[in-house]
Amino acid sequence: MGRLTQIEDDNIAFGFKNDDKSLYILVVTANRQNIMKILNTGLTLWINSEGGEELGFRYPLKPLPEDLREIRGFGDGKKDQQQDPMDFISALKRINNQIQVITKDEYPIYTADASIGKYIKGNFNMSEGQFVIELQIPLKGDDVSDRLFQSSTKTLSLNFETGKFDMDGKRPGGGMDRDEGEGAGMPGGGGNHGGGMGKGQGGNRPGGGERPNMKQLKYSFKVELVK
Repeated sequence: MGRLTQIEDDNIAFGFKNDDKSLYILVVTANRQNIMKILNTGLTLWINSEGGEELGFRYPLKPLPEDLREIRGFGDGKKDQQQDPMDFISALKRINNQIQVITKDEYPIYTADASIGKYIKGNFNMSEGQFVIELQIPLKGDDVSDRLFQSSTKTLSLNFETGKFDMDGKRPGGGMDRDEGEGAGMPGGGGNHGGGMGKGQGGNRPGGGERPNMKQLKYSFKVELVK
């Protein structure tokens, strides 16, 4: 992926590159609190470009309370700090390894298995003690890319945010396009590295308070596509 953009305060890094077909995104953190926050509340990437529609990519999805109960030891916030994240990851991917695209109003327009999607793909796992999320997003050739990008698109605004800690949410469902394409994994892709300038900020816990483990993770970048 080349050079990563480091957010030192949060011990998290982001990488971006593209070829003529896809944008490749990498998120890496070794911070246990960040890992459990992403796994428990999900992660959404909002993409916006001049002339295009703003869309969100949810991956991994926020697990439902019953999902957490199914994953032994992770239904209790006190227990999850003592468990191996790899156990959580394996169970979560077994229960629901879908990637979802949503509109600005959070209406789902695309839902597919992240590992076998024909166009949009994703993977998350532990590697050498670090939690790694990979995303491949098409720049052309499907309905999602047509809505996101114009032919003249050069600069993208990328905004990452975790969910909030609440137990009354429902897993986003539906979607008008379920992809049954074959193949698996994250293509390495070619192309050059697109630079990004990043800024992170923590959100507040609903109802106030400044408990660090309850803050949302929020990061914003400007990425230049290499033609």
